[in-house]
Amino acid sequence: MAEHMSEFEWYDAWILAAVVYASEGDAPISLWRLIAIADALNKAIVSRGELELALGRLVGADYVRVVAEGFEATPKSLALKVPGPPVESIAKAIGTREWSAQAEMPRTTGATYVTGEAYEKAVKKYHKQFWKEYRNLAGKDDA
Repeated sequence: MAEHMSEFEWYDAWILAAVVYASEGDAPISLWRLIAIADALNKAIVSRGELELALGRLVGADYVRVVAEGFEATPKSLALKVPGPPVESIAKAIGTREWSAQAEMPRTTGATYVTGEAYEKAVKKYHKQFWKEYRNLAGKDDA
C-alpha cells in the first residue's frame, strides 16, 4: 500500500511545474501565484483537492517546501527545469500516471497545505490580478 501512495498523479506534475516555473531566486510562491501559473500552464484552474493532494506528495518527496509566505521549489525540483513543455517534461522526470478524461476529480477533506478559505481567497486574488492586467493591456491596445 505504501508503494501506491508514493506514485505521482498527472496533476502532481502540473503543480510541480507551476512551482518550478514560478520560482524567482529565493522568493517564495504565494498560493494565488501558484494557481495563476498552473492556469497559464494548463489553461485550467487547479482545484483545492488537486493542490492539497499534490502538495502532500511533493512535500513528502522533497520537491516542494512549505514556508510562511507560501511554497518554495527545492534544488531537487529546480533541477527538473529543462527546455520544452513544462508539465510534460516534469511528468516524465517524476514518472506520473497519464491524464485520463475518465478519472474522477481528486477530493479530500484534508487541509494540511491548502484550507478551503485560503483557496477561495487565493482564487479571488488571482481573478482580480488577472482582470487588472487584462484591462491594462487592453488599454494599451486602444492607445
